[in-house]
Amino acid sequence: MSVRIVTDSAADFTKREIAELDIRVIPLRTIFGDREYLDGVELSQDELFEKITETGEIPSTSQVTPGEFAAAFDEYDEGDQILCLTMSSKLSGTNQSATMAAQGRDNVTVYDTLNVTVGQRLQVELALKLAQEGKDVSEIVAALDEARSREHLVAV
Repeated sequence: MSVRIVTDSAADFTKREIAELDIRVIPLRTIFGDREYLDGVELSQDELFEKITETGEIPSTSQVTPGEFAAAFDEYDEGDQILCLTMSSKLSGTNQSATMAAQGRDNVTVYDTLNVTVGQRLQVELALKLAQEGKDVSEIVAALDEARSREHLVAV
């Protein structure tokens, strides 16, 4: 039984890293005016910062939907254990969407990183490392709880 890792694009992995790490990253939506982009798919981080600089506009975002999480969960075999690490529930409804999609799926565990960007990414990387070492989801979650208690995000 394999542990598969799913996260949202707030963890800031590049396309190359996603392919190399064999994780599933579901994009949030970045909205500039009336135009919507899939984060990391239709708009890279560099392009995002260029747009902010050019327009002076701070974009808004839209959370991942329960249907998008459900579709991602369906990509895996029923025998796989899926650990879905989301951006902080204090910043977005994305965790709630993942939780809704996981209902009735015994093989899916949703984990609230209580973080975003670098902090979320560090937790995803830890989960991947532990999964590769053969740890099960409960062991990974215990390690994530301990690591999360030591993380502090400062944003400017």
